[in-house]
Amino acid sequence: ERILQLNRDLREVHATRVRAQQEVNQLKKFRGSRDIFSASAPGIMRDGLVSELKRRYLELEIRKKELDAVYLEKHPKVETLTQQMEQLTGMAAKHVTAMFDAATQQLAAAAAEEADLSQQIDRARAEDAEIRLTKISHDQLIAKADEDKLFYDKVAKRIAETDMTKEVGVNNVTILDRAVTP
Repeated sequence: ERILQLNRDLREVHATRVRAQQEVNQLKKFRGSRDIFSASAPGIMRDGLVSELKRRYLELEIRKKELDAVYLEKHPKVETLTQQMEQLTGMAAKHVTAMFDAATQQLAAAAAEEADLSQQIDRARAEDAEIRLTKISHDQLIAKADEDKLFYDKVAKRIAETDMTKEVGVNNVTILDRAVTP
C-alpha cells in the first residue's frame, strides 16, 4: 500500500513538474522582453497584474494616438504618455521576470520532490523484497518447527509405550527346572 501511495504521489508530482516546465518554457520567451503586451501567451495574460497593466497601457495608447493627431512627437503631453507607457511596459517586464523566477523555483521544487519520491519508492521496494525474503525464511522455519514437533510427538509416544511395557512386567518365560552342576 505504501508503494502504491508513493506511486500515486509521484504521478501527481510528475504532472506538476511537467506543468511547471511548460510554464517556464513559455515565460522564458518573454522574460526581459519589452514587448510583453503584444504577447499572446495565455499564462502571462491570465495574470491579474499583467492584464491590468495591459489595460492601462491600451488606454494610454489610445490617448497617445489622440494626442499624436493634435501634437507633435516632442510635445510634453505626448512625452509624458510615452514615459507612462514605458513605465507600464517596464513594470510588466519585471513582473514577468518575477513570474519566470517563481516558475523556475516551482520547477526545481517539483523536480526535487519527484527525485525524493523516486528514492522513497526504491527504498520501499527494497524493504518489500527484504520482507518477502524474511517471510519465506519465516515460513520455512515454521514448516521445520511443525515437522520437528511431529517427530517429537512420535518419539515421545514410542518412549511412553516402552515405559508402559516395562512397568507391566508381563513375562511369558517360566523356570521349569533349575540347572544342576555336573
